[in-house]
Amino acid sequence: MLASRVVREAGIRVQSIGPSTPYETVGMAMSRYGAPLCVIRLTSPPATRTRARWHAIGRAVADRAGAIILGGRGSRQLPIQPPAVFRIGDSMTELAAFVQGWLETDGQAKPRKERGS
Repeated sequence: MLASRVVREAGIRVQSIGPSTPYETVGMAMSRYGAPLCVIRLTSPPATRTRARWHAIGRAVADRAGAIILGGRGSRQLPIQPPAVFRIGDSMTELAAFVQGWLETDGQAKPRKERGS
């Protein structure tokens, strides 16, 4: 809930899909809602057998030029080297900073043009 509030306060519409959501559902929900950004809290390390699922989610998000932010105790213990679209945040402050920067750059590596320039 706190992550949703942080993202909402940055001006992004939030759609929560609940706890214990299967990996496939995360990807489907992002497609359904047109979400370029997803925040996932991992309370325990994911199982090694989920490696292909993490890569599939990463590819789906990359195809839409999106990002996934991982938080929680299990986020630093992924069974894979996270794809480039994954960001790991250790606090709500880091989440807020990432979201603000992401908004300021339109999800790109370069800043968006200011109006009138």
